[in-house]
Parts: sequence; structure tokens; C-alpha cells
Amino acid sequence: MQEFLRCCIGAKARPRLRRTALQAVGLIFWLFTSFAAFCQGIPFTQNFGKHQYRGGTQNWAITQDDDGIIYIANNKGLLEFDGKSWRITPVDNQTIVRSLAFGKNSKIWAGAQSEFGYFEPNPNGILTYHSLRNLLPATPIADVWRIAVADEHTTFFQTSKLVFSIKGTTTLKPFQPISTFVFFGKANGRILAQDIQAGLMEWTTGDSLKVIAPPPPKFGIISSLMPWSKDTILLTTQNGYIWALSGNQISPWHTEADDFLLKNRIYTATVLADGKLALGTSQGGIVILDRQRKPFVFLNKKNGLQNNNILSLFTDRQGNLWAGSDNGVDYILVNSPFSFLLPDGDLEGAAYCANLDGPWAYFGTNNGLYATPLPPDKTLAHSTFSLVQNTQGQVWGISKVNQELFVGHHDGPYRLSHPLRADPIGFFTGPWTFMEIEGHENLMLVGAYHGLHLFQRRDNTWQIIKSYPEFYQESCRILAMESPHILWIAHPYRGIYRAEFSPDFLGLNVSFFNSQNGLPSDISNYVYKIGSEILFTTEKGILTFDDLKGAFEPYPLLNDFFPSPGSVKYLHEGPNGEIWFVAGDEVGYLEVSQHKPSRKYHKRTIPFLKGKILSGFEFILPYSPHHVLFGTDRGFIFYNRRPKPNRPPGVLLRDLSFSSPKDSLVATERKHQFLHSTSNAPMAFKRKENSFKFGFSLPWYGQHERIEYAYLLEGLDTHWSEWSEKTEKEYANLSPGTYSFKVKARFSESEETPPSVYRFRIAPPWFANRLAYLFYFLLAAGILGYLVIAPKQRFKREKEFLTTEHQRKEEDHRRRTEAAKLELDRVKQEKLQAEIDYKNKELASTTLHLLQKGEILHKIQDDIQRIARTCNQPDTRKDLLSLTKVLAQDAQLDADWGQFAQHFDQVHSEFLRRLRERFPELTPRDQKLCAYLRMNLSTKEIAPLLNISVRGVEISRYRLRKKLHLEKEANLTDFLLNF
Repeated sequence: MQEFLRCCIGAKARPRLRRTALQAVGLIFWLFTSFAAFCQGIPFTQNFGKHQYRGGTQNWAITQDDDGIIYIANNKGLLEFDGKSWRITPVDNQTIVRSLAFGKNSKIWAGAQSEFGYFEPNPNGILTYHSLRNLLPATPIADVWRIAVADEHTTFFQTSKLVFSIKGTTTLKPFQPISTFVFFGKANGRILAQDIQAGLMEWTTGDSLKVIAPPPPKFGIISSLMPWSKDTILLTTQNGYIWALSGNQISPWHTEADDFLLKNRIYTATVLADGKLALGTSQGGIVILDRQRKPFVFLNKKNGLQNNNILSLFTDRQGNLWAGSDNGVDYILVNSPFSFLLPDGDLEGAAYCANLDGPWAYFGTNNGLYATPLPPDKTLAHSTFSLVQNTQGQVWGISKVNQELFVGHHDGPYRLSHPLRADPIGFFTGPWTFMEIEGHENLMLVGAYHGLHLFQRRDNTWQIIKSYPEFYQESCRILAMESPHILWIAHPYRGIYRAEFSPDFLGLNVSFFNSQNGLPSDISNYVYKIGSEILFTTEKGILTFDDLKGAFEPYPLLNDFFPSPGSVKYLHEGPNGEIWFVAGDEVGYLEVSQHKPSRKYHKRTIPFLKGKILSGFEFILPYSPHHVLFGTDRGFIFYNRRPKPNRPPGVLLRDLSFSSPKDSLVATERKHQFLHSTSNAPMAFKRKENSFKFGFSLPWYGQHERIEYAYLLEGLDTHWSEWSEKTEKEYANLSPGTYSFKVKARFSESEETPPSVYRFRIAPPWFANRLAYLFYFLLAAGILGYLVIAPKQRFKREKEFLTTEHQRKEEDHRRRTEAAKLELDRVKQEKLQAEIDYKNKELASTTLHLLQKGEILHKIQDDIQRIARTCNQPDTRKDLLSLTKVLAQDAQLDADWGQFAQHFDQVHSEFLRRLRERFPELTPRDQKLCAYLRMNLSTKEIAPLLNISVRGVEISRYRLRKKLHLEKEANLTDFLLNF
């Protein structure tokens, strides 16, 4: 074949024909030398041994709850894993847990030996087992191998021989087999069972099992059910076959891995998040088939598993695969952005370089250079690699110079004459790297073990034209071209060289820098070109070189991201302007967050790569915006940067313990009970329980992202803590009060989860509790009442007393005044009455006198008239008649009764008028009698006034009583006096 290649190279054919021939020969060579693809795209596997989870060896079933916590049926009980810590809870009879199923209302159904029931958090959140063994029949049932949750109310259990259903947690119904039940499961909403003789049975709505298909030849015992499509369920059998159930028809389902499966037998299976099929075998580990039924990857003890006997498989919410085996648990990151690339297969050599700038991808290891066609999507996980001819052994680098690829090999420099062959171009050992010179496509620089060489291309052949004596016996591995004529060379143990070439590149002027003239030290000095800038990583951080000053200066734009000086060992610029770095054991990149007016970066680390990069020969190749290669001491790591969905909702507070007379565990909580709770009622603790330790975790598995936490205790802290990877926080001697502990997480220094909150209250001491405060309040209120209210009450009482006393005195004064007034009125009345009586008497006396006078005058008149009639003397008669006329005038005074009556009425309140109005039948004489009686005159005194006898007065009085309608016992005088 070599002769054939030489002929092809030496023929006077057109270049295109020569390239075509070389590519054809290379393809033939690749077909004969390619490896099987089974070793490529191997997902990372995280192993958990029994010394970690502290349980038994075998792990029979795996499930996950709504919060992301993983549960595993183990020989010693139920294993529980939250991404940080393992816990184990046994069933009541301490037997092997064989089966698990996550049901409604957060119940985790479990089956063991002669035992079944469910795990459920108690009020404090501690996972507690509730046995339903009392519902089982009296006859032994051996192991409960499988559980299927049919709906919210019905759960099925399959034992070694029987199937029974549980309604809720109280009602058990057994289903009798035709011969023996050997399998039970659920897929695509169908509940299926296998009777060893009758075949496949299905649970119907009538709550019975009905045979739907007899067993076809070679059917065997079903080991798993999987939904493959809307109408198809895949059934695997323990003898290594796969079957398709469409409707009620069972047919063989052949794959390209049938021989492997028949040899190793299928014990368990599951469908992955991307639709691939994972099959766990009893002897050969796991094989993953793609949707075209082709082997995607084989996983076994050689490439990551702890054991090849796989008992259980489960796809979690992250799309990754859990595998329970005979002696451990493996977490296989099938949906991780990271995977292994082992171009040299089982050799698993260290990775030093790669080039993917073309139709072929090349990978340099300590076992040679390997190549594979680069697929259109640039994904390398499933490539088939071939060793490039003449490159077996240590490969240091592969570089593209003027559209040609050159290989730095321990044996010397090589050029790729076609995709799968490398030809030597020089005869010196150990070229590290090849450097293109801008503007000089026929020249290149080569740094090697023992110096720097200049190559020139003549007639399509590269030859050495200069080996610079300035670098004789100096290793020139780390190069950075500042400009076509200025080259920087870093020696990790000596210092840094600045080489300035002459125009023809044959001459060289070298400046050397070490700790004596500008560098912090002689060691740990590296040089890289980022954009158009030359950057130096040193023990004092990242530096630049000021040509005008001829001195190194710090580079704060990047130094601020690396607080530990001297930690940066590697820099590489990516296609989007990001800067990839290795700093200590930290790997990551500085993402451009702002381009103008000045460039700014945001740091992102990749914890998964911590400690995996090949130290001293760090290699990172971001060969597309979404794909990156990392060199490690065991092949390459392929990184798909496309974002992955399915972030967990929040941090789980897993442990809450407090310091009391004896430390005790309070809670082992889950989010749906404890965090993001709609209840605002805080958990109450005693006064002495005032020192807490919170343990929290994020159920996000695989460790390919750095998870950091921040926390805040409302009621004590004023701001969030700094981000850290700590998963515990302690608080000591908290004061009584109500607190809210908040915790949140972030991924790789970017995306944050919403805060999870736990509220609690520390009770005050007895002298500061509510009853005490009520007592203090009442006491204070009493004192306040005494100090404030009592004086007011006393003032009020005194005011009321003074008011009452004043009112009493006023009343007394009023009474005395009224009494005095009444007395005065009485005295006045008596005086007036006395005056009236006196005037009445005077009036009566005057009236009597006048009456008597009138009678006398009347008698004298009568006597004079009688004398005049008998007198014969005219003059005497005339005088007598004149005298009678005078007496007649005096008699007219009797007409003054009316005037008397008027005055009488004025004195006696209109007595006579009122008397006339009330008793109109009274005669004037009666009225006079009434007036005289009112004047309290006696009968004897009245008789002459009326010119009647005393007897006549009495008769008149009698008649008057009748006219006044007086009763017999009524006194006439009193009546008239009071009228």
C-alpha cells in the first residue's frame, strides 16, 4: 500500500486527480482499520457503592417522587437519595424490599417478603412505613415482586403466585390465576399480567383479568413493559427476546443486538427521555438501542458500571438513567451534556490535541492520531475512529497551517497527505506545535523539544531552512504570535522570550524576561493570544506587555475573575469571543456580556470538569458555538453546550435539628409538605430550642453543574448570604420570635431557583409568654387606672359630691327662699286678709251705719211730711217740704249699692259676678245675703242690713242653700268664703 501511495504522490497527474486517489485509498484504509463504535459516546457514570448508601447489596426497583427524590428498593429497606445524602428506612418485618411504585398523594408503595404497604411522610416530614400486612390472607405469599398503580384509588401487587388489588388502603381483592402469575405491569395505561400457561391477560373495567393473547413460541417470562408508541407496547422476556404488543397481537421485535441479548438475557428495561431503549441484562450490563433498533452504546463494568448484573432501570426527571445492580447503584448521565470520547478504544490514552476544522476530525493521544468523518451536526458521540497511518505513539499537537494539517509527534513532524495518512517532513524529535506566519504562506514556525525551527514549502514539500541557535536546547512548546515578525515563547520553568524576526525570518533578536527583569517569578509563566492581545499568566495573575515602557502590567479586565493569583494555567478564545480557562482545578469560560463601549465578561464554571483536565498539557477546543472538546488523562470529554430543560422547582429543606438538652431530629422534609407551602402558620419551638441547624439540598443529580446556595433568616439577617456550596447552616441562641428561613440555589453561577421558605417561631420564656404579657398588661392597666383613671374618678366623685352639695345647698336655699316667700306670701296674705276683713268690717259697719242712717232719715222724712200735711202755715209747710227734699237727696245714697257691689267684687275677686254666672237664679237680696255672709257677718248683723228680722235672715239662708244646691252637711259660710 505504501508503494501505491508513493506512486500516487509521484505521478504527473493533475492535483485534483492525486487528491481523489489519496482520498480513495484513505477510505479503503479506514474501512480496514476502523474500530467498532461501541466504545464511543460513553456517558459518564456516577457509582454509589453500598459503603456510601449503607444498605444491602442488591437494588431491585427504583422510582422518583414529585420533588425529584430517588427511592430504591434495597435488601435492607427503602433507600432515599436527595442528591446530597442517603437514608434508609426498613419495612416492619425487616425483609428485602423487592418492588416500588410512586402513587397518588405522595405515597410510595412497597412490597417485601410477606409484607406490603406504603411509605408516607409523617406530620414532621419523616418518611414512615405503614404496613397493610393485616389485609393479606393467612397463607404465606412470599415476595411481592411488582406493583402497578392503576388509578387514584387502585393499586396492584404481584407476588410469587398471586395478584391482588388494594382499594385505597383498606379493601383487598385477590385475583386467581389460571395457573400461576409470573408478571404484572402497566404501560400506555394498560394493566397487563402474565399467566405462565394462559398467556397475556389484561385488567378490564369490570375489575377482572381477561386473557387477551396466548403465549407465542419462545415467549418466555416477561421481565418488563415499555410504551414504545401510542399503540405499541414492548415486552422483554427473561430469555432475551423483545416482543411488540399492538392491540392484542404479540409479534417479535428484532434488533441488531439480538445475539447479545439472547446471550446475556434481559432482566429489566426502560425507555429513555429521548425515546431510546435501555435494556439491563443479567450478565452483559446495559445496551441502549436507538429508535432504529441499532445499538447506541454498550455499558458494562469495563466502562463505568459496578456490576454487569442489572436488576433495575429507571429514567429520572432529568432524563438520565439509574441502574440498580447486584452490588450498588449507578447513575448514568445519558442526557448529560458531557460524554466520553475514547478514540483509541480500550487503550483509553491521555488526550493532548484535536482538530475539527474540516470534513474530518482528528484526535491526538499518547497512543497515536485518530480520525473520523465529522458529521453535519458536529456531534462526535457516536463516531467510528481510525488510527492515522504512521502516527502510532505520542502525539503532542495537530495544527492547520495554510489549509494543511501538521502533526507534532514524538518521533518528528508529520504532514497529513490525505485523511488517514501522515508523512514525515523533518528528522528531529518532539515537535510541539506549528505556527502559521501571516502574509507568508510558504513559511511556518515549529516549536520542538530542542528549539525553534523555520520551515519553507518548495514544490509542495516542506523543508527546514533555519534552526535558531538562540533557542538551541530550549523547549519551545508555548508560542503566541503577536505580529508576523514578533513571537512570544513561554518556558514554564525559565521565563518568557520575545523573539523579533528579521524581514526574511533568518535573523532573530531575542529579549528574555524572568524574575530579574519584570516577571513575578521564573516559573509558571504562560503566554496566549486572545483576540489581538498577548496575555501572560503568571504567579501574580494575568499580565500584558507595554511596548512603550518595556514592562509587564496587570490586566484587571480578567484578573478580577480570578481572586487566587497564579491560578490561571490556560486560556483559549472561543468562536463567540468567550475565553475558556483552566485555573487551578477549576474549568470554565468567561462569557461576553457586553461588547460596547467596552467589553465585559461573565464568569461561568463547569464543576463537572473539576480535576479532569490533563494537568500541564491543558487542552480545550470549542470547535463550534455549541460543542467543546476537553483533553483528559482518559480520552476526550465531549461537551454539548445547548441548554437542557427540566430545572428543579426549588431547594428542599431536608434536615432541621435543634440544640436542646439533647440534640434531636425534628424533620426530614419534602417541598410539597414543607417548602412552598400555602400555610403561613409557623412551626412552634420551645424557648430552649433556640439553636438550629438547617440541612438542604437540590435533587439535581450528576454533578455536571456547580450548585451553589444562598440563605437568609428573616428576623435576624438583613441580606442574603454569599453564594457557596455549603448545604448546611447553623443559627445559635436565637431570640424568641417568628422567623422565616429562606434558601435558594443557582446553577453554574447563573440560573437561580425560587426561594424555598420555612417559617418557625421560638416561644418566649414563661415570664414573656402571652399569658404573662396579658397579666402584665392587666397589671399595667390597673396601675395606669390607679395613676390616671383613679384620680379622674376621685375628681369625678369629688365634683359629683360638690355638685350634689351645691345642688343640695341650692335646693336648701331654694326651699328656704320658697319657704320665706311662702311665709312672706302668707304674711302678706294674712295681712291682706286682715285688711280685707278689716275693710269688710268697716264696709259692713259703714253699710250698717248708712242703712241705719237711711232708716232714720226715712223716718224723719215721713214725720216731716206728716207734720207738713198737718201744718197750716204755708211758710212752715214750705220750709218743711224743702226739708223733705233735702232728705230725699240723702236717700238716694241707697242707690250706691251698685257701686258697693262693684267695689266688693274688686276686693273679693269678682265674687258676685262669678256667683251670678254660676247661679243665675239668685235674686239681688240673695246676692246681698251672699255678700254679707262672704264678709263673715253674723245673722244679727245681716238682719238690719236686709231690713228683716233675724228669723227672716235664717229663712233666707235656708232658701239660699237650696239655690246653691248645697248638701246638708255643707256649711254655707265656708262655701261662700271658698267660692
